[in-house]
Amino acid sequence: LCTLLAALVSQLLLLGEPGEWAQMVCLTGCVMGGGILLLGCNLALCMLCKRQSTRESIQLVRQEFQRRRRLFHFVSVGKDGFMVLVKVGMSLISASFFMFANALFSCGIGLARYTALKIQGKEPAAQQKLYRAVGAILCFSGLCYAGYSVRLFFGGSAGQYSEVMALAIAAYTFVEFGIQIYDLIRLRKHRDLEAKALRLVSLCGILVSFVLTQTAIMSFSEQAEHNVSDGLAGVVFGGFVMLVGVMLALRPLNIQK
Repeated sequence: LCTLLAALVSQLLLLGEPGEWAQMVCLTGCVMGGGILLLGCNLALCMLCKRQSTRESIQLVRQEFQRRRRLFHFVSVGKDGFMVLVKVGMSLISASFFMFANALFSCGIGLARYTALKIQGKEPAAQQKLYRAVGAILCFSGLCYAGYSVRLFFGGSAGQYSEVMALAIAAYTFVEFGIQIYDLIRLRKHRDLEAKALRLVSLCGILVSFVLTQTAIMSFSEQAEHNVSDGLAGVVFGGFVMLVGVMLALRPLNIQK
């Protein structure tokens, strides 16, 4: 059904404006193909867990996740690497260096998350060192992001995207936003130093997601130049990230053994 619906939508698009045919057909195929992929993953999950419902399978996976929490935390760093690759791909498709700057910032987020995950199990002195290293990475990433955004005040451009590309970027950033929110909720009850660092790393990822979403939406909703507003958002939220990094690096620590 998903395949037939994609074919039907593709044919209906031929009746509209020809400028966006290829991109809309591609987007339709990605959405329907994603639906097929989710259905296949659902069947595979039930088969591998030997359960008859998705809910039972998810409960089993959750129990396994709790048992091997540390291993899965390090695997989650690969999520940041995947986000970097997606942003790099979008920057190449849209020929936007601003998107590439966001990919570089995601590299900083991934490095900060990896450093935070190394805190657990270390001696108190080593924990403090790693905790402050996370703050230094976030501070440097926020400073570079805000510094790059300043150029938008002096004639630089965040890029112009087609409606389809802008919607794809906005959808991606909303997904990233949701993932970071989930990480915050998941870690809210933990009081150890590692969890505190991971919560603040996720918060910094959320802050910059606002900038990218605004830039993508305004690129096709506003016909006038919006470089100043994009630059202002980048400076403000990059400054917030830098402030979070400074707080991490300078706040007194009370390490619980």
